[in-house]
Amino acid sequence: MRRYLLYVILFMLPLLSAAVTVSPNIRHIGVKEGLSNGFVNDMTLDCRGFLWVATNSGLNRISGSNIERFTRGNSEIPSDEIVCLFYDARTSRLWMGTRLRGIGIYDCNTGKFTTLTSEDGLLSHDIADISRAADGGLWILHRIKGIQHYDPKTDTFTNYPDTEFPELAHHTRVLVDDGAGKLYVGQFGNGLTVVDVNRRKAENFKTAGGAPPNNLISNYIRIVKIDSRQNVWIGTNKGVVMFNPTTRQFRPVPVRPGTMNVDNIYDISETLDGHIVLASDLGEVTLLDLRTDSATAQAYYGVQSVSPSQGGLSSPNVRKVCEDGYGNIWVGHYSTGVDFIPSTLTEFKTDDLSSVFGAPQRIYGIDSDYEGNLWIGGENSLALYRNGTVVRRWDLGPYLNRHRSVVSVVYPDRKGNIWLGVNDVGVIRFDVASDRFEHIDLGQTFNVGAFLEDRDGRIWIGTEVGPANSLYSYRDGVVTPEKVYNDDMPRPTISALMKDSKDRLWVGTMGKGLFVFETDGVRRVRIDGRDGLPSNNINQLYQDSDGNVWVATDEALVKMADEDNPGKMEIFNHDDGLAEDNIRSVCEDLKGNIWVSTYSGVSCLRKGRDRFENYDYRDGLPESGFSAASVALIPDGTLYWGSIGGLSSHSPHISKVKNPSPAVRLVSVENVTAKGNRRIFGGRDGDIRVPYDENSLRIHFSVDNYAEAPQTEYSYLLEGVDREWQYIGNDNSVYFKNLAPGKYRLKLRARLKNGEWNDANTLSLNITVSTPLWQTWWAITLYIIAVTLIVWYVLRSYKKRLKLHSKYEIQRRYLDMERKRRQEEQDLNAERMRFYTNVAHELRTPLTLILGPLEDLAQDKLLPAAFVPQIKSIHGNSVRLLNLINQIMEFRKMETQNRQLSVVRGSLSDLITEIGLRYKELYKNENVEFRLSVEPLSPRMYFDREIITTIVNNFISNAIKYTGQGHITLSLDACMHEDEQYARISVEDTGYGIEADVLPRIYDRYFQAKGKHQASGTGIGLALVKSLAELHKGLLRVESKLGVGSTFSFLIRMDEIYPDAIHQESPEPEKKDEAGGLETSPVENRPVVLVVEDNADIRDYVGKSLLGDYTVISASNGNEGLDMALRNTPDIIVSDIMMPGMSGIELCRTLKADIRTSHIPVILLTAKDTTADKEEGYESGADSYLTKPFSAKLLKTRIANLLEGRRRLSRTVAEHASSGVEVTPHPEPEVSPSPDVPEEAPVMPRLSKLDREFLDKLDTLINDNMTTAKIDMAFLTDNMFMSHSTFYRKVKGLTGLTPVEYVRKVKLGKSIELLKSRDYSIAEISYMTGFNSPAHYREAFKDEYGMSPSQFLKNN
Repeated sequence: MRRYLLYVILFMLPLLSAAVTVSPNIRHIGVKEGLSNGFVNDMTLDCRGFLWVATNSGLNRISGSNIERFTRGNSEIPSDEIVCLFYDARTSRLWMGTRLRGIGIYDCNTGKFTTLTSEDGLLSHDIADISRAADGGLWILHRIKGIQHYDPKTDTFTNYPDTEFPELAHHTRVLVDDGAGKLYVGQFGNGLTVVDVNRRKAENFKTAGGAPPNNLISNYIRIVKIDSRQNVWIGTNKGVVMFNPTTRQFRPVPVRPGTMNVDNIYDISETLDGHIVLASDLGEVTLLDLRTDSATAQAYYGVQSVSPSQGGLSSPNVRKVCEDGYGNIWVGHYSTGVDFIPSTLTEFKTDDLSSVFGAPQRIYGIDSDYEGNLWIGGENSLALYRNGTVVRRWDLGPYLNRHRSVVSVVYPDRKGNIWLGVNDVGVIRFDVASDRFEHIDLGQTFNVGAFLEDRDGRIWIGTEVGPANSLYSYRDGVVTPEKVYNDDMPRPTISALMKDSKDRLWVGTMGKGLFVFETDGVRRVRIDGRDGLPSNNINQLYQDSDGNVWVATDEALVKMADEDNPGKMEIFNHDDGLAEDNIRSVCEDLKGNIWVSTYSGVSCLRKGRDRFENYDYRDGLPESGFSAASVALIPDGTLYWGSIGGLSSHSPHISKVKNPSPAVRLVSVENVTAKGNRRIFGGRDGDIRVPYDENSLRIHFSVDNYAEAPQTEYSYLLEGVDREWQYIGNDNSVYFKNLAPGKYRLKLRARLKNGEWNDANTLSLNITVSTPLWQTWWAITLYIIAVTLIVWYVLRSYKKRLKLHSKYEIQRRYLDMERKRRQEEQDLNAERMRFYTNVAHELRTPLTLILGPLEDLAQDKLLPAAFVPQIKSIHGNSVRLLNLINQIMEFRKMETQNRQLSVVRGSLSDLITEIGLRYKELYKNENVEFRLSVEPLSPRMYFDREIITTIVNNFISNAIKYTGQGHITLSLDACMHEDEQYARISVEDTGYGIEADVLPRIYDRYFQAKGKHQASGTGIGLALVKSLAELHKGLLRVESKLGVGSTFSFLIRMDEIYPDAIHQESPEPEKKDEAGGLETSPVENRPVVLVVEDNADIRDYVGKSLLGDYTVISASNGNEGLDMALRNTPDIIVSDIMMPGMSGIELCRTLKADIRTSHIPVILLTAKDTTADKEEGYESGADSYLTKPFSAKLLKTRIANLLEGRRRLSRTVAEHASSGVEVTPHPEPEVSPSPDVPEEAPVMPRLSKLDREFLDKLDTLINDNMTTAKIDMAFLTDNMFMSHSTFYRKVKGLTGLTPVEYVRKVKLGKSIELLKSRDYSIAEISYMTGFNSPAHYREAFKDEYGMSPSQFLKNN
């Protein structure tokens, strides 16, 4: 059998290229398929059946569908140019000889490369050949340095150098050991040298003279081969000869004369069954088959040769021929890579007919006639195909009415005519006997979908939908539209026609389903999608030998087993094994099997089975594009299909012997990481072990027989993960990502396509993912021990706790009682503090009445000098009382956590200097010197001015109280603390000092030390200091020594930005006039101030304080104040917040919401100074906020600033009105002042929403009535819906102008716009802006702008 297959493969290629029954299915493996280079120098097979290919650009391993390349760029191979290979099956190592880089050795078990060079004992780095030695060692042939023998047991070399054997000094090519102590060395140019290893002698054979019959035919030897019969074959550049070691003579190969003509031999190999294969360059591949002459009983070699032009080889440059264990042939080329010729023959073949037509042909319609001929329709052509070749071809161009067309339907009748359906042409009949084509006129050009000849010889013609008919018949030269049939069908496009066994007509359509007619033309049934037909598009109708009707649709194959009951259907689709559901054609072979074609291949339903077998391009079929209804069966059982890839066929005579369960062989295991893939090799037992952090694996595998690889399907089962086998198709690799630590068994199995799985032939691979240290058994043991100890300790502790429970319970009760007592004390203290705070709040009001008059008296020049000291004493004690009240309220804030840090970025040096100068000026104790030492700190830093002032005041107050003589020093400097830079504020005194045991408690609340020098106090000053220091994130330091003095220090970080604090801008100084005083209004035009206060003393005090500069009116409550504000429209309102009836907040909100009073500034007075209180006041619309107690001077300053801001705003409004650009001003949006801005900050002017709306309305009224000469007060008040006095005061308050003056400014502003446009005369503009005459307009214009309109035009 093997001998027969070898003949077919190698020497019947010329026949196979034309035959249709068998195909060798040669596969080419080149650079495109992954080979590193197409120039092959040598090939060898390893024990696993993998092919190793040596090229000029690296080493390649072909294993299944994988090609692994080894180059210097990705491996440790010594050189990319490898000239020879030798596989040592005993050690599973591959030896490779290189040009000029020594020998590389690849260990197939470990995947590691090693290199042998002259340092390891090699005679040279230029290797010619490596071959097996008879003693189990290796022979290494150097190109010019001689021979070496390598003993793998002792790892030693035995040298046969060219200096000892001068016969080897020439260019050697090949070495063979005959097993009897002799080496045959072929040399290029120096003939054949035979080396006697035991005697260390050499004999050289060369051609002499004219090359007599018993002489060597050429000195240029490329290959020496000793076959299994011990024949020595020598291949030269002039052919092949045989050498007789006994007679020491050469003789030609015994062949029939003229049967062999080869030269330039590169390879001589022997097949498994003893045939000799010769490979030559630019010549033929020849098989020598030893035979015996029956007449003379003399042995000779039969010769079979093939050249690349005759067969399917990819090039004529053959360098190596190998046969694997399955009889497959591998052919290496020195140009195109490797050809693979499988030993088994495929049942399918595809012929693109390019050998006949000159180019690949697309086949559309085919059919066989009654003589077994195959008729093929293509583009503009008809061909006759017989015995595997096209015997004749007809060009249809002369018979077409267009340049190109396609023969889509071919139908031979019983009379020998061939009916052709030609797209966009119609029907052409070919008379084979007369070789004549005739166009059959159907009355109109149609695309023909089907032909059918009935028992009477009538030809039925189905066409695409026409005006009235789709079905025609032809008989005796007459075309007849079949009206009866056409009237019973809804104008279909007919694609298939069939007569069943009872002569009923079946009509398949595109889009209309299936129609069945009785013999008399009466429609029997119509079947479409509503009746269960998978699709209404029908490609073919076919009735098999059992009477089953098969309907090929574009969505399934339908079987109707009962032709009398077409509605009973069996549907075949993907669930029944079909690779594709679009059925293009259907046919039955001689064995009763049903064959269907699809777009992508062919499927077969074997008789008696219920699942389809599928075939595709891997079986010799085209990749896609089978034509509809294009199928034919010839008498010898061969099936043909037409496709865009050519003519495909299936021969039943070639029964492909398949291994139902091919063996799976492991190719490689790779560890997949982010840095790339790393190959893993198993241990001695073949198991794979990987660490837990390299647990992503890609496993490659294949089947032993490369010929079966394309048809092989795989499935795997990973025990420990999968419960069922996982089908992966033809993919020969699996990937497992992040395998958990543990042991796994991977099972792999394979089957040939359409075969069955066989678990008996399964590859198993053990995979172990190591357990991390913390999950090992001994680590778990330690965990258990640790948990046990913890549980024991917990139980022991619990037991001990139970014993001590009674003791702890007593202590707990005692602690609860103590905690309750302390809580009661805290509640009492809190209540006491609330009482102090309320009292302090109430004391602020009378203090206002005390401090204000005292300040006025102190400044009164008429006060007798005798009263000045008493006044100052009263004032000083009042200030001290006020400080105590403020201290109590500040401490209350800290207690209730209402105090917020409010920082400003500024100069701390300036603040400390200011405080120090104030004390230095006021402190007049002659026995105590007040010193000030302030270092300028840079840069500016964030701090809370109020907190800093309070802390420093407390420090200085304590120093003054406890220092009888000496000095008090206030200092500021920079210091380092814990590698951070701090600003340090210190108060040093030379007072009595503090005892050491008292120092830790001086910051406790209400604490006062006992001693003879103890001064009176509340004991909350330093407690407040501590709270404020913590709020400011500062540090407190105190140093004291009895009799020496004390130093109190406060440190804050200089780079702290206090992200959680309120950040303010630095306050600006109050506006001053040129004389240095506050801006005030002239006496003769005093502003009106409305004072709203329920306390009569404060109301009188404020009124008297303002009488000199303002006209003061007053109200005793909010309701009265609102009434007076509406009646008098004052310039500014000063109101208390806490009043009976309407509060100051409600009063302010009401005034700001009334258009008549919304422009009036409001100052709120209150004893509440929390941020929340201020926010409420500002949200009601207040313009300023003063805290009781306040000084008259501060109130006057605040009133002056607000009125000046209002005057600036009025001027801005008036300037916009007369600018001629924009009459109505649009100031920035109204924003309430921040409650955290210091009270001394100036009040910026602002315009409320109501005021903006009032001015917009007024401006619109004036502009809309501009041409009216008389826009008087009556007109304005009527349209603004306001009284005369209210309107007058409103306009005056907002603009500083009377209504008449404001109207004139708006008119003049409008005239500016008109003048700039230069579209009107001055006279026209005067009337357009409402002036009585141009003269009046000029006068008003000059009064306003200082120039006449004419001068304005010249200047602009």
